[in-house]
Amino acid sequence: MVSSRLSVSLIVGGIMSLAAATWAWGMDEAWVVPRVVSFGGTCSGCDLSRRKLSGARFMGASFDNASLVASDLRGAFFMGSDFSRADFTRADLRGAQMMGGDFGGGTFENASLSGAGAQGANLQGVNARGADFDGAELLGADLSHGVFDRATFHNTNLTAADLSDGHFAGADFRGATLRGADIGGADLATAKNLTREQILPACADGGTRLPAGLAARVCTAHSLTVITTARKH
Repeated sequence: MVSSRLSVSLIVGGIMSLAAATWAWGMDEAWVVPRVVSFGGTCSGCDLSRRKLSGARFMGASFDNASLVASDLRGAFFMGSDFSRADFTRADLRGAQMMGGDFGGGTFENASLSGAGAQGANLQGVNARGADFDGAELLGADLSHGVFDRATFHNTNLTAADLSDGHFAGADFRGATLRGADIGGADLATAKNLTREQILPACADGGTRLPAGLAARVCTAHSLTVITTARKH
């Protein structure tokens, strides 16, 4: 008799020893049970594009330079894992847990990360053009030197996040929290829906570019200055 609560755990520890499917058949093949897929070990440059990996667990794994283009990673866990320079173009990462993960230099172009938990994650230098970060938790995350043109940050928590030297052309910050965020050198000149209340608790520098009419604090070790951007007429 097949248990109605059967689950299969697939441990992938070697190069290319990857799950080809995300479903396990019951013994009578009359019904299907979702796998609990767990990845560990090293798989540099692996191709996991267009895979159904919702709820997968990447625990202490090293998947640098991996390809996960258009993969379904809803609710996946990336605890303590290295995905530096990985390609998540058009991937579905809604609700994924990425806390403390290394995604530096990766590609998230047109990816969906709404509701993701990426507190303290390394997203330095990523290409996230057109990505959806709506409702994501990015507290203390490193987004420095990244490209976030046309990305959306609706109601995103960017408290104490590092946005320095990032590019945000046309990015939408409606309802986002930027308290204590580092926006030094960030290009926010054409960002949308930024308000005075959002910008003032952030820390800028002389290289910060803001939408016309907004003021920002310039934070240094010994002083605090407010800079303003003239409103265009």
